[in-house]
Amino acid sequence: MIKYFLFALVAIAANFLLIRCANIQPPTGGPKDIIPPQVKKTIPSDKTINYKGNTVEIQFNEDITQFGEELIITPYYSKKLDIHVIHNKVKIEFEQLDSNTTYTINFREQVKDFTEKNALVNYTFTFSTGPYLDSLSVKGQVMDLMTNQPVSGGIISLYRLSDTSKVSKDKPYYLSETDKKGNFSINNAKAVDYRIYALKDANNTINFDNPGDLIDFDTIHLSKNIKDLNFKVSKIDTTSPKLIHETNLTENTFVLRFSEGVKDFKLIYKDKKFKTLLSDDARDLKIYNEKNLPQDDSIPMIVFAEDSLGNSDSLKFKIVFEKGLKGNKDTKKKEEVNAQIINKVLPTDKSFPPDTTNIKIYLKDLWTHIHLDSLSYIEDSIPVKLTSKEIIENKELGLLEIKKPNKAKDSILLILKKSLFITINNDTSAEQKLKFKTKKLEDLGTLSGIVNTKEESYILQLLDSKYSPIASLRNPKSFEFKFLNPGAYYIRILVDKNRNGKWDQASLAKNTKAEPVFFYPEKIDIRANWDIQDTVLKF
Repeated sequence: MIKYFLFALVAIAANFLLIRCANIQPPTGGPKDIIPPQVKKTIPSDKTINYKGNTVEIQFNEDITQFGEELIITPYYSKKLDIHVIHNKVKIEFEQLDSNTTYTINFREQVKDFTEKNALVNYTFTFSTGPYLDSLSVKGQVMDLMTNQPVSGGIISLYRLSDTSKVSKDKPYYLSETDKKGNFSINNAKAVDYRIYALKDANNTINFDNPGDLIDFDTIHLSKNIKDLNFKVSKIDTTSPKLIHETNLTENTFVLRFSEGVKDFKLIYKDKKFKTLLSDDARDLKIYNEKNLPQDDSIPMIVFAEDSLGNSDSLKFKIVFEKGLKGNKDTKKKEEVNAQIINKVLPTDKSFPPDTTNIKIYLKDLWTHIHLDSLSYIEDSIPVKLTSKEIIENKELGLLEIKKPNKAKDSILLILKKSLFITINNDTSAEQKLKFKTKKLEDLGTLSGIVNTKEESYILQLLDSKYSPIASLRNPKSFEFKFLNPGAYYIRILVDKNRNGKWDQASLAKNTKAEPVFFYPEKIDIRANWDIQDTVLKF
């Protein structure tokens, strides 16, 4: 819910007073009241011109509750404002109104009767301090670009194109809010050119000033009413990774934590090289000291970090390898420490489709030695010798991956024997048994179809019910997603319009919109033992 200081345009110092002579009790008996309050009288009259006063009074046909904090006044009003609720009357006192200006007050759902709280929805009151009423309107809809869902409670802001105001810090001239279907309407606007923004505001400031904000934008020449103006808001990530935590774990291990996952990094310290380990979420970078640096000294260093969108920065920090620091070894038994060498095993649900096995084992530290003869792979109680092509070692990520065709009808047992791994800190892995299930074909579904498009470069994504990608294909003319768990899915297409090999986000600085995104128009329900064929994607 957007607060009054946002809708009444932030800088208003509003005082809300409720004056009542007695405690009014709801009447008993009779049918339930379902009718909201109705406007009985206004001073001045609605749509009055040449108004010279500074007070507006609206009288309803019954007592109303004290106002909440949802009033919208446009254009932007920055001076002091007092609102009084007295029985069935609302009195709004402006400190000073601008000349030759059309004001619109939208009460949204604030006006409610005192007994049943029935709301008079979106009642608006308009008057002008000049000889005419501005009468132009802008209407449209706001959707989320990456989910194709309507944006409820989104902000629509109009800034005069002739002004130097910025959506990142300044307040708009006109303001509106989207309803539950993403629809919006701005009425009684002046006939000038505007920069218009659609914003899903993450921190209730009505400005684009938070990494979680979603935005879209356009420029309009308002000389006649505009309808069907559609926006698709999305994130614009221009923030480079930052260091949010630095700590010494052991006497030879230092860790940096980034504000987001990094795609690439480089440590810069004279001509020295360090062994490092980047965590599976790419946010934690462990730096190991192999007698490159003296202990107990604070040494300034720089790490160059870049995220997946190409935002990068060179970050300064000081590294200290504290002599004698043993981490958890002083308080935990050796076997307990060794058992914790493995950080994560994927898949977390311990199950595989009938065709492929893909096991990922992430370590907490770099390994210096790996003894693959201490690894046993068993399919349905039958030992299987893994080939060198089926075992993939990624030492930089502390990742051991096993990828092979799945011939197990029921289960796979992976035995990690003691001493499979020896880490850079001389920890030895304890024995561990990991059991995985093979999913039954009759419990899964298939989705297939064709792509009909003239676009040359695009990415087809299969999304789960939370709009997270679970599979991607580049430039397919046909597609088949096999072994899908029953549930809801969506298909999203990211169009690489400029054919640079990636989908580009919007840029306010460059005044460029996000590259197109299309959705298959229907949610896809996958059922067990069911194939959905001949799905046609047109874009």
